[in-house]
Amino acid sequence: MQLPKIDVQPRRLSQLLNDMEEGKLRVPRFQRDFVWPLTKTRALLDSMYKEFPIGSFFLWHAPPGSPHLSRPLEGLDIPAPKPGSEVTYILDGQQRLASLYAVINGVKLGSRDYGRVCIDLETATKCDQTKDEGFDESIFVYRSADNQRYVAVRDLV
Repeated sequence: MQLPKIDVQPRRLSQLLNDMEEGKLRVPRFQRDFVWPLTKTRALLDSMYKEFPIGSFFLWHAPPGSPHLSRPLEGLDIPAPKPGSEVTYILDGQQRLASLYAVINGVKLGSRDYGRVCIDLETATKCDQTKDEGFDESIFVYRSADNQRYVAVRDLV
C-alpha cells in the first residue's frame, strides 16, 4: 500500500513554536524573509482570540539525510538544526508562525519590538461579553505594558 502524499496531522501551536526554538522547524531558502508588520501580527492575535480560523500550516518533513535547504529567519535567533537531526520545513504559514514566535519571545527587529504587543484586558472583556459576532475593536495593541489594563503577550505565555 502506498503512503499518502499529504498527511493531515493536528499539532498544537505550542509544539510548533517549541520546534522552531529548537531548530527543528525551518524555513526553506526559497521563502521570503519575515516581513509582517506589527499591525498584521496584532490582527492575527485578534483573530485567534475571537476564535476565527487563521488557516493551516503546510509543513514538509524532510527525509533523513536530505541536503540542508534552510536559511535563518533573520533576527529571531533560531538555532541551526543539529547535524543529522530531522528537519521540518515551513512551506506555508511562515509569517504567522514567525509573528507568534516573535511576540511570545519578545523579539526586537529593528524598530519593531514584539515584546510591546499587549492584550487590552478592558477591550477583551467587552468582546467576551458581547454577543455581536462583528466585534471589531482591536484587542491587541502596541504599547508598554502596565500589568493592569495592558499585559504583554510574552508575559501571559
